[in-house]
Amino acid sequence: MEMCFSVTQILIDNFPWLKSAACLSLRLGSVISAQLFILYSLFSIQYCFVELSRRAPLLDFNKWEALLTLGIMITIIIVHVTSFSLSAMMMLGALKERAVMIKPWIVFKSVQLIVVVLLTMWVIIRNYEIVGHKYILHFLWIAIESYMLMIVASYYKELTENKAESERLYSIEKLESTPLSSVNSVKKPILEMSIRKKLPHFY
Repeated sequence: MEMCFSVTQILIDNFPWLKSAACLSLRLGSVISAQLFILYSLFSIQYCFVELSRRAPLLDFNKWEALLTLGIMITIIIVHVTSFSLSAMMMLGALKERAVMIKPWIVFKSVQLIVVVLLTMWVIIRNYEIVGHKYILHFLWIAIESYMLMIVASYYKELTENKAESERLYSIEKLESTPLSSVNSVKKPILEMSIRKKLPHFY
């Protein structure tokens, strides 16, 4: 998991940053992206359960192909449930301007997109003779997902940079507001100690 976070951080640092989401702010674009992914996840979960209930009675569980089909469908449901949960958390993070609530979604969606692109390319290479319009629509959806990922990642970096700048300004303001006497009271013992170390001892 730590490796996924480090790889995602490298991706975040090298993303083509956006200043806005089309004509919207990055914050509003992130919220809309989260809502779209929540709706898509709910629709996909419902569709998977319908297909599972329809195919399960027809499967022969004594064959490994049936077990593989069942495992794939359960895995897809788990992926969409995770996407729904992280998208909801990301939307709250965007509304509350909490970068820590947005990063898990970026990690998950980055890994998911990479896996989907690799699987799609593998399927196209194996079935290049029957590539049709559905693959074009699939790549169109991947492009839309990638753009929404760029929006959220740009907003995440904006929040982290604003937080770092606020902490820097706060530390400067706190240092300037510290009374000079308290600063001297801290520096004086250190200065005396350094002088004693440099002077020779007379007994």
